[in-house]
This record gives sequence, C-alpha cells and structure tokens, in this order.
Amino acid sequence: MKIVLNNVYYQFDLSTLAVKEYFKLKGIEVYIYEIANDENGKAFLRKAEASKDRISWCYCFSKDLGKQLYPQQISKEDWEKHCIDYLKIDRTDKDLISVVERLGKKAESRYKDNCLRIIEVPDSTDWYIDEMCGTECVKIGINNEFKTFY
Repeated sequence: MKIVLNNVYYQFDLSTLAVKEYFKLKGIEVYIYEIANDENGKAFLRKAEASKDRISWCYCFSKDLGKQLYPQQISKEDWEKHCIDYLKIDRTDKDLISVVERLGKKAESRYKDNCLRIIEVPDSTDWYIDEMCGTECVKIGINNEFKTFY
C-alpha cells in the first residue's frame, strides 16, 4: 500500500492544482479561496486565480461563493455543507497517490519543494502516521513492536 507523507517542517498540504485535480477525479467541482487582507488588515477570502497553483492558507468549497467575501458573510449552512477540508484526505487514497505521482513537485504547496513523498508498506501491516513539527514518518507494527520508516 502506498502512503503520501509530508517531508518537511510544517503541516501536510497540497497545491491548489493538486486539490483541483484530486476532486476532479472524485467528480466534484471545487472553488479555491485564498486568504488575503484588506486595506485595514482585515482578513477576507478571494477566489484564487486559475494560474495560481501554489498558494497556502486557502479554503476549498464545493459551491461558488463569488469573487471575494469576508468569512462572516458565509452562512453556517454553506460552511458546514460546502467547505471541504482537503487536509484530511486519506493518505492512502488511490486518487491522491495518482495526483501526487503525476504532478510531482507541482502537487506541493508553496512552502518548500520536496515536501511530499510516497512510501510503500505491505498491505497487511498495522501502521500509523507519526509527526514531529509537521515532518511525518510511518510507524509500522512488526512482531508486536512499531518501527519507524521515513
């Protein structure tokens, strides 16, 4: 089984291109909104430009909420029904693996290059993702002990 891991300091993240490609494979149209600040320093959401493939701190919605808006303008129903937490995608998801393999560095967020890697573990193995400061490894159960694989 293949698993996508974060290889650098900070949390697991994907480029907006990777998010769009992943959800396209799932048959879901998504709209990416990046966080920006207005002239008073107040945060608002702005629909990401199609050409911006590597932004961070963004929200993903299954509904077009317009060009830009303040978070408090989004109804509770829209937050609950249409906001997709793409950071919680199953790391063994075959579509995620496919997108990361196909896009390579273009699947990575803007923080660093080489931030994603794919490792393989035997299908019948007990395992979990462990992390320290965002850098992840896989702990694999062997003979009732968990060993670390980077």
